[in-house]
Amino acid sequence: NHALDGWLSAPVIERARTLSIKANADMFVGWVTRLHNPAPALQDIRIALENGRTNAYVSLPINAFRVNNRGLPSLTSLSLQNCIPSWTSPIFSNLTKLHLGMRELEDNGNLGFLPSVADMKRLLSSATSLRELTLLNFLPANNPVATQPFIFPPSLRLLEFTCTTFDAFLMLGNLWRHFVPPAGAVVISNAMVDDLEAQLNDDHGDVFQPLLENDSADPFRELHVFNHAVSLRRTAAVLRSE
Repeated sequence: NHALDGWLSAPVIERARTLSIKANADMFVGWVTRLHNPAPALQDIRIALENGRTNAYVSLPINAFRVNNRGLPSLTSLSLQNCIPSWTSPIFSNLTKLHLGMRELEDNGNLGFLPSVADMKRLLSSATSLRELTLLNFLPANNPVATQPFIFPPSLRLLEFTCTTFDAFLMLGNLWRHFVPPAGAVVISNAMVDDLEAQLNDDHGDVFQPLLENDSADPFRELHVFNHAVSLRRTAAVLRSE
């Protein structure tokens, strides 16, 4: 803990350009309160947590790095796995790359950590410079109520969603019911679920329909089928920035 206090102290964090944390969620619970110093030079934050015995995920404090007081003016890339931000935080405003992920997503009735459709729209409205958005087992909570589809920021060039659990796969249609990617964006939707075919039944017959009907003017143009994966792609060119 003394060593951690040193690495996360103000003199270090104020100079750091990249912060990468890989830890067990149970351990990170004790660390997260130390992320209270402003980080004016920080451009890239990567937090990847493994499931703990007690905690499957950790919530990032709303004012981590004093973001509410412009404590992260240079941040352009944010990657959070099993680490849940506040959906009203200004941390998203200058991002060009955003990755949100969960190692697993099981619909056990306790999915309150997922953003609502309104939360996700608010987040994307603030991220006006976003170019790449990747989601792993992470998507808005199911909302069957019809809403006006939200068009992702016109700056978006890559949208990639990957699900590795069947419950996440079934929730994928909810994303396309409420959100529309901008024309010209590369859109990739991957289903990498063990025994996917065995888990599908007559009730799931239209599970791909929201994907295939998303935009008749700009339809998915590639379908890749593997033993444990299905990938739909809107264009052949994947433009990932370095």
